[in-house]
Amino acid sequence: MLFTKKAIDQSATDDEISKILEVKHDVLDAMGVYQHHDGISGTAKQHVADNYVYHLSKALHSSNKEYKKLLADEMLKNTGI
Repeated sequence: MLFTKKAIDQSATDDEISKILEVKHDVLDAMGVYQHHDGISGTAKQHVADNYVYHLSKALHSSNKEYKKLLADEMLKNTGI
């Protein structure tokens, strides 16, 4: 919801919107790979499962940085803090 609010905000810069879309797509891509039938069933080899976790963790870390910024902006706007 915060990503969407920022994306439709008229004062948002193209760079901000691009970064939001980039991290969103990274998470969705990682989740798509993570949901491969070998990952879901547990039949993937350990190094493959580790790779799934690595990419999902990396994508979530990037996403969390952007999410933290958006939360801080929203909190400042609504509370002045």
